[in-house]
Amino acid sequence: MFNLSGGLLGAIVVPMLGVSAVGSGLYLIVRWVQGALPPTIWLFGLLGLVAGGVLTAFTWLLFLRPMLGSYVPARFRRYLLVPAEVPA
Repeated sequence: MFNLSGGLLGAIVVPMLGVSAVGSGLYLIVRWVQGALPPTIWLFGLLGLVAGGVLTAFTWLLFLRPMLGSYVPARFRRYLLVPAEVPA
């Protein structure tokens, strides 16, 4: 009935499910760490920074890099893990 391998539905549903799954896992890990360590503003900031970085890296590597890699300037390609020759 629905083809998730391509088209607009696949472009919306697959990233939404992927980011939701990783976000749920990170939420559980953050809650566990907050329960195991004493609550401080530094712990809150560090956990937020790490969780945000993991979600950003996941989204870039799996969903955005194939589509937007050709727009990355040459000097940043190595840092953003974009191949030197990106097919258009």
